[in-house]
Amino acid sequence: TTLTLDPGACVTAEVVADEQYKAIHTAVCGADDSDLILATTTPDMTGCADHQYLRLSAPSTGVDCFTLDIKPGDCVDGNYLKTSCSGAAFMVLNIEPGPGNSESCTDTAGATHWVPVGRNPVQVGCLGPPRDS
Repeated sequence: TTLTLDPGACVTAEVVADEQYKAIHTAVCGADDSDLILATTTPDMTGCADHQYLRLSAPSTGVDCFTLDIKPGDCVDGNYLKTSCSGAAFMVLNIEPGPGNSESCTDTAGATHWVPVGRNPVQVGCLGPPRDS
């Protein structure tokens, strides 16, 4: 990302052709256009724990470790970015304590995936197929 962000800042994101996430612009956390929240920055990729963060290169700080800015009822596409529920790949069914492991979301009916959510502390978002409304 080329944005200058402090931990806790939220951004709208997109996935570019090489399947890499790109932060587009800042957003109000919790808003419909807020996809990611900056959990922390680190000098290199190893500072973002595997499967707990989305890692985006940041020229001035090294690596930005993002989680998803989602809540129960939100719908996301196949890249876990917010989208309308019609045609969405997943719906957020539940939020659990993090940081996440093989036992995450096993108690949430219908959950097929877990993703990192929020910061201080990082939590787990339990995702499943969108439900008919």
